[in-house]
Amino acid sequence: MPASFAVGTFELTALSVTLERLRGHTRATALECPPSRQPRRLRRHADRADGTCERGSIHGPEDLTSSLHLSRPARVRVPPVVADHEGGVDQPAPKLDVVGLQHLADVCEPVGQAPVHLVLAKRPSGLDRAGGERQGESAVTVWKNTEVQAGLEDQRFEAEWQLHAQILQRNRPRDNLNADAEGRISANPYSRGTERNGMAQQPGDASAFDPEHCSAGELAQAIGQGRLSARDACEAAIARIEARDGAINAVVVRDFDRARQQADDRDERRARGERPPLLGVPMTVKEAIDVAGLPTTWGIAPFRDYRPKEDAVLVQRLKAAGAVILGKTNVPVALADWQSFNPIYGRTVNPLDPSRSPGGSSGGSAAALAAGMVAIEIGSDIGGSLRVPATFCGVFAHKPTFGLVPNRGHGFPGTDGGGVELAVAGPMTRHAADLELELGVIAGPDVDVATGYRLDLPAARPQGLAGSRLLFLDTHPKVTTSTVLVEAVGRVAEAAERAGAEVSRQSELLPDLAAAHAAYNEMLGAIFTRGSPTAKDVISAHRWMELLDAQFRLRRQWRALFGRFDAVVAPAFGTLAYRHVENPNDPGATLDIDGKATPYFEQLAWPGIATFPGLPASAAPVGTSTEGLPIGLQVIAGFLQDRTAIAIATWLHREASSS
Repeated sequence: MPASFAVGTFELTALSVTLERLRGHTRATALECPPSRQPRRLRRHADRADGTCERGSIHGPEDLTSSLHLSRPARVRVPPVVADHEGGVDQPAPKLDVVGLQHLADVCEPVGQAPVHLVLAKRPSGLDRAGGERQGESAVTVWKNTEVQAGLEDQRFEAEWQLHAQILQRNRPRDNLNADAEGRISANPYSRGTERNGMAQQPGDASAFDPEHCSAGELAQAIGQGRLSARDACEAAIARIEARDGAINAVVVRDFDRARQQADDRDERRARGERPPLLGVPMTVKEAIDVAGLPTTWGIAPFRDYRPKEDAVLVQRLKAAGAVILGKTNVPVALADWQSFNPIYGRTVNPLDPSRSPGGSSGGSAAALAAGMVAIEIGSDIGGSLRVPATFCGVFAHKPTFGLVPNRGHGFPGTDGGGVELAVAGPMTRHAADLELELGVIAGPDVDVATGYRLDLPAARPQGLAGSRLLFLDTHPKVTTSTVLVEAVGRVAEAAERAGAEVSRQSELLPDLAAAHAAYNEMLGAIFTRGSPTAKDVISAHRWMELLDAQFRLRRQWRALFGRFDAVVAPAFGTLAYRHVENPNDPGATLDIDGKATPYFEQLAWPGIATFPGLPASAAPVGTSTEGLPIGLQVIAGFLQDRTAIAIATWLHREASSS
């Protein structure tokens, strides 16, 4: 069976590599690096005026197996030592880093059965990680996602090679999504969650590090400790995007050159002794959030060429905290759908099943997270736009308390005014632990208010799931809810009860959800039709003030309920990720729930429970359906009890995952 390769940008960090049996079909291009970083035998090719290397090829021996090929050229950024143009191996750097081998696996993993030999050349005399001398050669033969054979010379490096083997064996996206004949993916190939991290647990090498599967906090810590550079982390993320995003279409605006500059700046900050909380962490942001010089279109064709000149407050804070912005992720037109399709960038698909929606309006954000391209994202929410994509893609999100995070720089393209009632921006992450980390970076008053106010969010009210007082809801009077979600609510409630939580299924303190939904819908209609020349049933200013009064009274009712309970647990949406719906804005658009056609926008009811009173709500995965789709729920807490919502969502995720 012929082998083929998914090729992306990669960096061979502290590795010397020969690609064998590929002459005529392997081309590694763009050896572009400053002369000071070029290997000795490569410098003779630096004939450009600016001193960078001329593009060349790395060829192997003549005995080519003709069926082997690369799907497209690989771009290589050269650290101190790599192979030369003729395929020979230069003197390797003294440190063998897991990052380089992981990137190599991304590039050269065969999909067929034919093996590819990746040879690590002899080390010079010097110290290994344990301080002992080591020389020699180790060879790895990579088979189709199933077998890795490594020639090892001593037990001390065996643990490190075991970690490498795990990386090389792991299924990579797109080429190995376990798709059936119809292209449907049967299981989630991307690991995530709070229990797994990027720290190697192998004996003998506690410093080995997996940058793809670690949390943002762990990655920033590793960069701060010098275990890898911000530039390494940036190149790894770029490689993942280039290798995985073609069929997903999540990262629709790419800013890789400036990202590399940012990464180099973060390495300089580290050298100066700075340790900000997101040091060197690569991430993407929702397309509707301003990044200076990049398009902010909201998916609306007439704004195709609009580029703001200033970063949104959120982006400013993320950069100040050390994050590296790689680009922007897809949205629906005007952010008004639970799908992510628009005439500028096209459709984003769910990485777990391309026939289904990733959610919206932060659907590109959730897809990028679920596919493992980045560890953290930033999205926004007015009708479930953080929580719904998170539950559809099996990741985490937090809708902050209204007003907690400044929205300046997240306005309709080209507008300059006050924020929008109900709308919030918030964190999306692959790991639950990063929700509070990212929220801590972006939350707090904007410039004028910060003159006299500072943020001091209370800690989570319960200290653990045991003793938590939880109200579980599985029905809403204004919306249809699928059986699988009703059952999930019951299953998580039972798991919480076994863990020692005080669980209730009903309460006389619960506000009138039907009345609240009616007021929410009316306010939302006024917001979405603002400025439209064809808007119907425009409400008066007096009616708007009455809606604000209703919102205030509702918040007071929720305050009473949260005197009795720590949190409310409910669906964020009435069904799991659904198949793509054409023309969802048609009056007759429907969603199929348990075989019944239901009005499409009826589903605003579940996210609206938290949105209209401005309450914080965290979304977390709690299981998987028989179809292999993620099941997620939202945890709603009291006003400004954001840490309580995040903590309980984290605990429920862990409990549900282990039960």
